[in-house]
Amino acid sequence: MTEAKQVFENALVDAENLMWFHEEFGGADPGKRAAYFQSLSKSAIILLCSAWESYVETIILEIVDLQISLAKEALHLPLNLQSISTVHIKAMKDDRAWLKVAGEGWRKIAREACLANLGRLHSPHTKAVSDQFNTILGVEKISEAWSWKAARNIGGRIDNLVKLRGDLAHAKSSQMSVQKLIVTQNINLIRRVVDCTDAYLVAEGFFTNPPPTARRALAAGPGRSRMRPGVS
Repeated sequence: MTEAKQVFENALVDAENLMWFHEEFGGADPGKRAAYFQSLSKSAIILLCSAWESYVETIILEIVDLQISLAKEALHLPLNLQSISTVHIKAMKDDRAWLKVAGEGWRKIAREACLANLGRLHSPHTKAVSDQFNTILGVEKISEAWSWKAARNIGGRIDNLVKLRGDLAHAKSSQMSVQKLIVTQNINLIRRVVDCTDAYLVAEGFFTNPPPTARRALAAGPGRSRMRPGVS
């Protein structure tokens, strides 16, 4: 299990605890509950979406930290990480920015570049998540790894969850009703997506020495490495 997945599971405990209280005090049988049970369901949705967003950020940063630690020099970094680091340096608009990469400074710059990109992940819908994996790790469509028996429209279901979170976090919350079943289904959905993401990244060697995109960077020279789930 990756550190990011463990962080996700720990974060998910809060949402699952809310559902435990819902069932413990509201019962498990079908039927309408008192209005205050809605607060539990709505809060669980917000916590679940936050746990999903945190997983995406943490797993990418976990891999980038490993890539940086394994690289002996800046040119040994994966091409995608080199590219976003270059963009980050240019964005500084500092004539003396090159001094910051001297010695081991390039390691800090590479990590800052990763964090800057992750900082743009304001809403963890499918396209935004895929863009982060693509830009930073060179994985073109991480959503293609979200596959299991009976899986249907996974990206669309994640987008619906994120939209629901957005609606609940704003003025529409008091006008909405969220069933306990919806929360449970979404918890199961995101847990499966995290499992698939973790399994793909491990299977593709992102936690090996050196990681696949670094091997390709060394072999291919100038250019950018791209990977798609199921394509090597």
